[in-house]
This record gives sequence, C-alpha cells and structure tokens, in this order.
Amino acid sequence: ASVAREKAGIIKPGVPVVTAAEGVALGIIRERCEALGTPLYVVGKDIACWGESAGLTGQRITVRGLKETYANLTIPLPGAHQRLNAACAVAAVEVLADRGFRITGEDITRGLAAVRWPGRCEVVRSSPLVLLDGAHNPAGAAALARFLRAHLSGRKITLVLGILDDKDREVMVKTLVPLAKKVIVTRPSDARAAGWRRVAAEARKYAAPVLEIEATDAAVEEAFTGAGADGVIVVTGSLYLVGAVRALLAGVPGGAA
Repeated sequence: ASVAREKAGIIKPGVPVVTAAEGVALGIIRERCEALGTPLYVVGKDIACWGESAGLTGQRITVRGLKETYANLTIPLPGAHQRLNAACAVAAVEVLADRGFRITGEDITRGLAAVRWPGRCEVVRSSPLVLLDGAHNPAGAAALARFLRAHLSGRKITLVLGILDDKDREVMVKTLVPLAKKVIVTRPSDARAAGWRRVAAEARKYAAPVLEIEATDAAVEEAFTGAGADGVIVVTGSLYLVGAVRALLAGVPGGAA
C-alpha cells in the first residue's frame, strides 16, 4: 500500500491515468483520481487483453483498447504479466492520440514488436538455459515464480540469488527458493548488501543445498558447473546482481548480452 501511495503521488488533476493495478493498490489510485477529478482507465474493466504464449520468446496478443481493438500484436516478452503491461501501453497511446499526438495502429504494432526489456525474464543463453530477472520485491518475485511454473515446470533450476538488506527478503525467498533444486546465494555489488549471508540463512528454511559464494563470477561459475546442458540457471533478487551477470555472460563464449 505504501508503494501505491507513493506512485499515486505523481497523479495530476485532469491528466488521465491508465493502470493494471488490483486490490488495495487500485483502491488507493482510484481514491486519488477521484479527489483530483482525474479520468481513470483500468485493465480488466475499461481495457482487455488476451492471447497465447510463444514460450520463452514472447507472445501474440489482442488488446481491446479505449477506442478500438488491435489484433495479432506481437510482444517479444514472455509472461502473462507482460500482456497487462502491453494493454496499459496501448491505452496510454490512445490517450495521447486524443491529445493531438499522431500515432497510428501500425505505430502501435511496430512499437510493441520492437520492445526489449533487458534483465526481465531475459534468456541470455540456451544450454544450459540462463534466465535473468531483476525481481527485487515481493511482487516481482511472485511474477517470476508464476513464469517459472508456467514455462519451466519440471526442469532442474539452479537459483543464483542476491537480495539487498533493505528488501523484503523473507517473502522473496519463500516465493522463489522452493522452486529450485539448488540455491547459490551471492552478494550484489552494493553497500546495502552487507548482510547478504542472511539470505542464505533464510533460504535454508525451504531448500538444500544452499551455497554461499560472495563473488558473483564464482557464483555463476558454480551454477554452470552443476547445471548440465539441460539445466536452468535463474539469476534474480537484485538489479545490481542481474546487471553484473549480464555483463559477465556477454564476455563468455556462447553468452549473449
């Protein structure tokens, strides 16, 4: 709720708001919009989106926007939550078009097809499969867990995990660690990661073995050593960690930025 109130602080009188928020967060946003006389458009009520996954490479969707319906849109981002993001983007573009911006349906189609989101359910290697996701809060961890269950259920997952001290590590660990066969806890390169070993202590409540390897490059090397060609390595918990591993793998033969 505190995050929703903080984000709702940017809402301005008369400036339309498009959101895919639900529950308490949506209530806070709606209250703010009503207080300021601001139009509010909600995915699932005013906007709809549906489609089919193309596995790890993305998905094809249809969005019923505020003005018209856009069929056969391609978004190169996997995960059901990305459909909601795409629906928000389409509706926001329609609002801008109403305000004089020259944006066509073709522009929307091309724009969504060109979307890239480094470090968000990003596959950077295929054998073993290496997935980078910058989830650093409970909501992000929950979205990643849903993605792993939907697309990688039954695969042997090695989790490389690093969480900053000021994050809700208990909830994140409880959400992600049970999905892994092996957990490697490492230290993100930030001063707020001084207590990184506490993540390992928390992880041991839900999984074994849990290794503690402070250096990121050594943690990644250990993950590759045990993963095997058919395994899955998931790096998550901190954008600092994901960024470091992404840069590291860009210099590894067979890796990709």
